[in-house]
Amino acid sequence: MRMLLVAVMLVLAQPGAQAPGVVAESQAEGEWGVAAFNARLDPQHRYTLQVDGPPGVSFTVRYLQVYVSHQPTGGGSGNDDGSFQATTPYEADLTPPAPGLLFWRYSAVVSPDQPTALTARLLDRGAR
Repeated sequence: MRMLLVAVMLVLAQPGAQAPGVVAESQAEGEWGVAAFNARLDPQHRYTLQVDGPPGVSFTVRYLQVYVSHQPTGGGSGNDDGSFQATTPYEADLTPPAPGLLFWRYSAVVSPDQPTALTARLLDRGAR
C-alpha cells in the first residue's frame, strides 16, 4: 500500500508536459483573456503558429520578432513587428525574418475579437 501511495505522489508531483513539438502554448480564458507567449527559435527548424477554438472565431495576433543574422547589412539584424486578423481554426508557417540567422525570438499575443476560449501554440516542425 505504501509503494502505491509513493507512486501516486510521484506521478502527481510531476509538472504537466506539453505535447511533442510544442515550443510554446498559451490559452485565452475569461471574459477578455489573451493568449501570449515568447520563445527563442532555432533558425535551422521550421515553425507553425496554430490557433484553436470554436470554429469561425475571429481573433487578432500581434507579434514581435527579434533577430540577428550573419549578414549585418541589408536588414540582417533588428526586429519585425506587426499584426493580422484571422479565424479559427488557424495554422500558418512562420517565415524567418532574414537569411542566415544566428538568433531568433518570436513573441505573440492572440486576442479573440469576442469573449471566448482560444489556445495558441507555436509548433516545431523539425529541421529545414
